[in-house]
Amino acid sequence: MTSTSARERREARRYAMERELAPHVDPRWAEAALLELRIEGVAGDRIGEALGEVDSHCAESGEDAYEAFGDPVAYARSLELPRSPDQGSAAIVRTVLPTVVQLAGMFLTLWSVPALAAGDAVEITVGQVLAGAVLVAGLLLLAWRSEPVLRALVRRPVLGTVAFGAASAALVVPLLLLRGVLVTLPAAATGAVGVALLVAGVAVDLSRARRPDADDPVLAPLQDVGTATRRRRQSRRVGLVAALLVPAWTLVVGVLLWWLA
Repeated sequence: MTSTSARERREARRYAMERELAPHVDPRWAEAALLELRIEGVAGDRIGEALGEVDSHCAESGEDAYEAFGDPVAYARSLELPRSPDQGSAAIVRTVLPTVVQLAGMFLTLWSVPALAAGDAVEITVGQVLAGAVLVAGLLLLAWRSEPVLRALVRRPVLGTVAFGAASAALVVPLLLLRGVLVTLPAAATGAVGVALLVAGVAVDLSRARRPDADDPVLAPLQDVGTATRRRRQSRRVGLVAALLVPAWTLVVGVLLWWLA
């Protein structure tokens, strides 16, 4: 009984939005259609409108969404809804750029911490530069071609996990093997530049997350004001948390490196 109740609570949380937007539609069908439309870059209000039309048909006819509209992914594609300008490749790359700046700041900061603790200079190696360049290039490529990547992750999560592990290993290998020193820099200066880049990237991300047009929640055509406001606040909160992930990780790893040094 407890196990069943816990499973029901998990499902209720997972499909809360789908049941709110389309109460007469199987939430699994609604979730699959919603994800596909999100991957295609459709604006939130258009997604809500599409789900609302499906819900109205199912409520009036008594048909199941699978019977009336078939496969949810195929149906979502058949709608051929326009991509939101904010979800285009160029816009996504611009969104990712502050994170790239944060990552550059993270690398410089973390490379500086052991040297600061030991009173040494920072030695920038070939492997460090190569690993950083590969990571930045990979992020920009993923941002530019995000749709096929997201679709693969949704459909094949295990493959996505394996690919992520392989990519992480590919970044570690240059660090371990290519240890030739390119340049030696003062640790204090390198650390200061790293922190400055972190702060700059976070500042841009936070300012963007606070903009009124930054969030794009999925809303029904006649969504009540309270729910719409709550969804926008949730979306904005996610953006704020995402903006602080890199500096938070930098702080945790930096403290660990200082302690180990």
